[in-house]
Amino acid sequence: MAGQRRALPLRGPHPLPALKLAVSGIYDSLAVYPAAVSDSGFPCNSQSSSTGCGPAGAGFGTVFSLGPPSAPQGAWVQRVLYRFDGRNGGSGEVPLTNLVGSGGMLYGATGTIPTAFSLAPPATAGGAWTESVLCPASVLGSNQPRGNMIISPGTGMIYGASPFGGSSQACGSSGCGTVWALEPPASAGGAWAFEALHSFESTDGALPYGGVSRGAGSLFGATPAGGTYNAGTVFAIVE
Repeated sequence: MAGQRRALPLRGPHPLPALKLAVSGIYDSLAVYPAAVSDSGFPCNSQSSSTGCGPAGAGFGTVFSLGPPSAPQGAWVQRVLYRFDGRNGGSGEVPLTNLVGSGGMLYGATGTIPTAFSLAPPATAGGAWTESVLCPASVLGSNQPRGNMIISPGTGMIYGASPFGGSSQACGSSGCGTVWALEPPASAGGAWAFEALHSFESTDGALPYGGVSRGAGSLFGATPAGGTYNAGTVFAIVE
């Protein structure tokens, strides 16, 4: 990845025994997953609070919007923007991250068949949104994105985490998880570049299901396992 394009020249992580963190803007929301979902999906947060994505009920998941009611106390109106169809896994299946927005585009990732994708808005109101796969399963491999992703406004870099993958075998053959980055192509239509920024080794945390947030030029997150007592860590990946 080109160093001059990187929003966060990262090294780490560093488990934090205590941390006072203030995060603002689109980076302060974490995805919340209910116990039961339907094919129409559930909100997983985005730059616009009225747009979300959902895992599969009877299908492979959807991206949807919620429009405010036309009258006070009225019902919000759901509209499905895109429905994953699971065709050969090419478009991904079961979105398990939030959505991030930039330049009118929506970006997210799927977990069961891991892909990173973008959705382009229709040319006319009410038309179909168009999905493009930024990073296919053949590149992501065992890195199955989960939780909160962020996008750097200046560079378009996307950062996220996976509770699986990585080089360590301390958590078994599926790995202890990674923090990763996607770098946009230098020219339109080019390939996005995937890089695993850190591979967890259990001693510094394991299984980062919640994704990452950003503040003060660093990435922050938490793991439910690993660390000194195998009870999880709060970590930072710093400049």
